[in-house]
Amino acid sequence: MKPAKIAGLVIGIGAFVTVLVVPMPLASSARHALAVLLLMMALWFTEAIPIYWTAMLPIVFYPLLRVLTLKNAALPYVDGFIFLFMGGMVIACAMQQSGLHRRIALHIMR
Repeated sequence: MKPAKIAGLVIGIGAFVTVLVVPMPLASSARHALAVLLLMMALWFTEAIPIYWTAMLPIVFYPLLRVLTLKNAALPYVDGFIFLFMGGMVIACAMQQSGLHRRIALHIMR
């Protein structure tokens, strides 16, 4: 692992723990959400872990820290547009794996 990624991981976890431990004039759920936000920012900017893992952190941490219920934390991830884009990417990947994209291009050129 590169030093920048290790630094991002350490900074993110440090910010997460600091916000949880240090008293602040915020409600506990707001403080917990801020801690998750700072962790995600550090991980996202440094790409210490893959971005798709970083994007899933609210589903894990919000129910654990009682910011949101699991259902409410997962609700933004099950939007119809997300499944539409995911289906399009699955079809595109299947076309690339089978070579259909090349055959379609050759047919159009012919």
